[in-house]
Amino acid sequence: MQFGAAFQGQEHQAFFSQGTNSCAALVIHGFPGTPAEVLPVAHLFVDAGWTVHAPLLPGFGAQLDTLPNRTYHDWYTEVRSAYLQLSSTHKTVILVGFSMGGALAAALAAECSPSGLILCAPFWKFDAVLWRLLPILKYIFPRVKPFRLFKPDFNDPETRQGILKFMPGINLDDAAVQTAILNFEIPIGMIDSIRLAGQQAQKSMANIHCPTLVIQGLADELVQPSLTHQLIKALPVAPSYVEVDANHALFTPEQPHWSMIESQVMDFIQDFASKENNHS
Repeated sequence: MQFGAAFQGQEHQAFFSQGTNSCAALVIHGFPGTPAEVLPVAHLFVDAGWTVHAPLLPGFGAQLDTLPNRTYHDWYTEVRSAYLQLSSTHKTVILVGFSMGGALAAALAAECSPSGLILCAPFWKFDAVLWRLLPILKYIFPRVKPFRLFKPDFNDPETRQGILKFMPGINLDDAAVQTAILNFEIPIGMIDSIRLAGQQAQKSMANIHCPTLVIQGLADELVQPSLTHQLIKALPVAPSYVEVDANHALFTPEQPHWSMIESQVMDFIQDFASKENNHS
């Protein structure tokens, strides 16, 4: 079964919008998402006249069937190339990263010194013993079937919603589809690439000197607030830190917390736009 076929919608493709000023934003989605999950925040920049690029990371979306062969290097190379292209034509470039995209954005910020950085539920590790053992486990158990780990109940509405978010358009009432999902394999080495992304983010914190906004959901069980607190302690310049009453799904305009995220992002980018106007 080709899971990538479920991601044919335009919202899952790389997003680009040419702006009317000299400011640009690179918006990076998480794992195992697509640009669709960051489009609400991307459009805040679009509405403010910024050029916006939200790339599709290699191995995601329509490329999902190739994900087991992708590495951290593939993901980082993609966002670095996108940043260099934006910075060659825009005076101001802000990085925006969600979840694992936040890890990539942090590593990129340390190397390339963007004008600003927005980290949204920035992933850097799971607080579990097995997470620390991944470098060893990838040699002992080279492949894993992630959906068999939690034995999904395909009749449970919450489970169905979660799987459909990961694989939109899938017919969960089809027995063949259920079997294919249960047998979907990924190499432990690829999960170790996610660990490496988080590790690089942690190492990068001390070398990030640009203005930074951090947005964290209080009810986030995937990227827990306590872990985000640990991560940003190493920043040389204290960031603007905002907590909202939300879980990991931060960019949901229909939820009450979205208005706070919107206002915080707009306040943050207003300063950059004002500086460019003063210099023009």
